Amino acid sequence: IGPWTVHMFLMFVLGKKDVLPIGDLGIKKAIMLNYNLKNLPTSEEVLNISRKNNWSPYNTYASMYLWKSIDED
Repeated sequence: IGPWTVHMFLMFVLGKKDVLPIGDLGIKKAIMLNYNLKNLPTSEEVLNISRKNNWSPYNTYASMYLWKSIDED
């Protein structure tokens, strides 16, 4: 079990509200598109963007919005 699996478990099974899966490709892609970056951000850059924009204590909700922003449904 790696960090991504733990993050998903915390978010979707335990319902934790302040989880940011910094290594998730969808999160990175959404940040790249929504923040007009030229390249995918590193995990550290994802964390820095989260901190700069005061997503905590609601990182899980920020993650959901980021995923939704690239959802094609």
